[in-house]
Amino acid sequence: MLANYLMLILLACGLVSCSSQPVVPAEKILPVKIAPVEQRDVPIFIEAIGNVNAINSVEIRPQVSGTIIDVRITGGEDVEVGDILYRIDPLPYQLALEKAVATLLKDEAALEYAHHKVKRYLALVKSDFVSKLSIEEYSRDVKALEAQILLDKAEIGIAQNNLNYCTIVSPLRGRVSLSKVDIGNIVSPTDQNPLTTILQISPIYVYFAIAQKEFEEFQKLLTKGLQEFQVILPGSQQTFVGEVQAINNQVNLNTGTIQIKGMIANQEKVLWPGEFVKVRVFIHMQEKALLVPASAVQVGQEGPFVFILKPDQTVEMIKVKPGQHLQEQILIEEGLQPGMIVVTDGQINLKPGDKATVMNNPEQVQP
Repeated sequence: MLANYLMLILLACGLVSCSSQPVVPAEKILPVKIAPVEQRDVPIFIEAIGNVNAINSVEIRPQVSGTIIDVRITGGEDVEVGDILYRIDPLPYQLALEKAVATLLKDEAALEYAHHKVKRYLALVKSDFVSKLSIEEYSRDVKALEAQILLDKAEIGIAQNNLNYCTIVSPLRGRVSLSKVDIGNIVSPTDQNPLTTILQISPIYVYFAIAQKEFEEFQKLLTKGLQEFQVILPGSQQTFVGEVQAINNQVNLNTGTIQIKGMIANQEKVLWPGEFVKVRVFIHMQEKALLVPASAVQVGQEGPFVFILKPDQTVEMIKVKPGQHLQEQILIEEGLQPGMIVVTDGQINLKPGDKATVMNNPEQVQP
């Protein structure tokens, strides 16, 4: 019994002795991808967001009331000046024109008779067969009929115009919107909505705004005669060259920007009214600029930073001042030096001093 008690005491002491030894965790090495800090000459741009606008916009509205009997457009197609868009039933206006012509013929016949009447009775005044008062009345009738004929001709012109308005044609070369009326509908000049809208998109305007401090650089370019700018579509990255047409006469007090209007030929009609585009204005070439992949730049509570990989395979966090984006790279204005290696992937678990293992080919990332 005593032997068993001693064995329990020895076992307890052994357990206490084992538990008192500290456990050393294994060193954690995190996988990352890296890239060198690249140094080269790069172009510097003023960048802005632009909005595309049609150079001309026309709302097509009926000039006369009537029933639509023909629709020549479906919407979205290009039209030329004079192309027929709609036709309104011309019959009421054709009849009105014929009536005006008939009225003119009747009044012309009456005027001819009035002229003969005055001429015939003038010869009888000397013989006192007709009074001078009657001759004056006959002459008055001639003048009244002459005035009536002028009114008749005006009525014919109005009737002819109304008949012409029954055929609605395009006043400019452009692209039509979706048609908003079908055959059989009755339209009127007082309708609230237009039948369609035509936009002239070749050439086309681009409006963009730049900050006041950038406008100072922009003015220097204008004095040198440089008025070109680039427009880049966000999706395809397709680039177009435009020319500055006008600059607003004041800075917007709310935004501190000034609006600029430019024009692009848009011959292939790729740019579309209403869409947003990226605008760049070339300023100068910056020599020996430092570039890193955009994924290397992180944003923390104290601002932008990058992790660099040191020769001992540990990482260090460095604050940076990023500049212009150049496709998938970012220009670094302050914080880095040529020859540094930046972490481009795996930063989420990193902290300064951690060890890292490179997952991409080191030979491809040597500076």
